Amino acid sequence: MIPLAVSCNSAALAGVLSALKKIIRLIQIIGPILLIIAIALNVFKLLSNPDDKKIPKKILNSVIAAVLLFFIPMFVNLVMSLMGENFNVSACWNSAGNVTSSSSYSNTNGGSPKSFINSSSDYEK
Repeated sequence: MIPLAVSCNSAALAGVLSALKKIIRLIQIIGPILLIIAIALNVFKLLSNPDDKKIPKKILNSVIAAVLLFFIPMFVNLVMSLMGENFNVSACWNSAGNVTSSSSYSNTNGGSPKSFINSSSDYEK
């Protein structure tokens, strides 16, 4: 469990929240697509066997699940943005999208970047 006193400057927390946001976004995209495929298969089953009474309920449940999978992440982001910066968790959640995993070379001495890999001839034998 993460204590509420944790600072958003923590790289671990920022990485976890950023990964969680990416996973939620992925579920938001892929989930409804898979459910639409399931709905199409159920409609095909219903057309081939119109007497089956369970298939319309499966179709309705799939439609509801697709709508929820699409809108729940948007609702979570809306709630977190409405809470503002006063609530620590929402502040961290809102700033998690700004985390980048790539780093760049920062030249502080005015020279050109040097290779860290040396040739084997530089070592004594």
